[in-house]
Amino acid sequence: MINLHDLDTIRPTPLDEEIERRRSDPLPLRQIPDPNGAGRRLTAGVVAFAIFAVAMGVGLISIADRTSAPGAWNGYASGWTQLPAPPVQRTGATLVWTGSELLSWGGVEPGRRGGSVDGFSFDPSDGQWQAMPAAPWAARRAIGMWTGSEALFFIRDEHRVLHPLAFDPTSGAWRRFPAAPGPIEKGTRVSLVWTGQEALLQGGGPGEMGISAGYTWWALRPAAGVWAHVPMSDLDLSGAMSTWTGTQLLAVPEHPEMRTTARHPYAQLYTPATQEWLVIGAPPVDRRLNLDVVGGRTIAWNGSGTAQWFDTGEWIRRDRTPLQQRGPLVAGAVVGDLLFTWNGGAPAVWSADTSEWTSVAPPAPSSSEVVFGTQTAAGDGVVVDAGQALWLWKPPVG
Repeated sequence: MINLHDLDTIRPTPLDEEIERRRSDPLPLRQIPDPNGAGRRLTAGVVAFAIFAVAMGVGLISIADRTSAPGAWNGYASGWTQLPAPPVQRTGATLVWTGSELLSWGGVEPGRRGGSVDGFSFDPSDGQWQAMPAAPWAARRAIGMWTGSEALFFIRDEHRVLHPLAFDPTSGAWRRFPAAPGPIEKGTRVSLVWTGQEALLQGGGPGEMGISAGYTWWALRPAAGVWAHVPMSDLDLSGAMSTWTGTQLLAVPEHPEMRTTARHPYAQLYTPATQEWLVIGAPPVDRRLNLDVVGGRTIAWNGSGTAQWFDTGEWIRRDRTPLQQRGPLVAGAVVGDLLFTWNGGAPAVWSADTSEWTSVAPPAPSSSEVVFGTQTAAGDGVVVDAGQALWLWKPPVG
């Protein structure tokens, strides 16, 4: 492993002693006031902003559990299948796979401004869409994730504060949670990861005692309905790209001051079981990378290359990717031992068995470019929102 003092590219912080003291004395769990309570008021008519990319277009949020379970699309052929369109076509709808159905919630209808409060669910077994109940908030391009029993949606308001909602597809009920403790730093992507128990958020509130928000992490615990402090990271992780490895959070920072250099200076691992952070070397991949766990292997990737993390404490760089990256880097979707992504040009898949990329022909010549942030792992396939159509891609058999 790389020791903190070996990273000569990192300037020491004058708050080292305070950081160490607070790491050894983590703050207790505390309830955050409800956004509608006396201690906080939301501006009327707040419109949810895009969560997959910040207004400056600096990148995508990261979510955990993009992995899908097998068997949901048994009646569908391998390759591409165009799915029936929802009853109302919207841009910026958020897709979430529940294990048996595809939720399409929020978004903007043609000719209108602002997000929607309702959505639709698609059942692959009968190919039919059903209306979802209206939510307490409207949204477009919210971030969504599946907890195992509920769909979580995070909506960002005009002040860059996240507002979580939970939807239970069995009962059709919505739940509201307190707003995040504070705003996301301006000019950084939203780093949000589901661990299986809680959603870890980088920033989302001011640092304690003047410490930078880049060291601050929060956890939304849906079962308890509260936000809790996470021990501060050793180094600044502003705008981090992050993923859940199964036992640890892996985060690579990309705050504005770092964008002038070609490579990330460091990465960090956080273990919730021990509440400890560990500084490691950064993946040998250029800026604007994604992180994914595919077939038990943790990889960092973008248009310039792929690197794999090993338990021995090192990254090994692999071959260049066939991705024709244009604009913000699109998050991938994991299907079994394959990582699927479509970043402009032809789609591609990375195999954990061969550690190689393979190009995939697009479904139609008119679909050579995809609206970013619209690839969702769904059972044994990937659903791609190509703007005017929903496409299912299933890996070939054998």
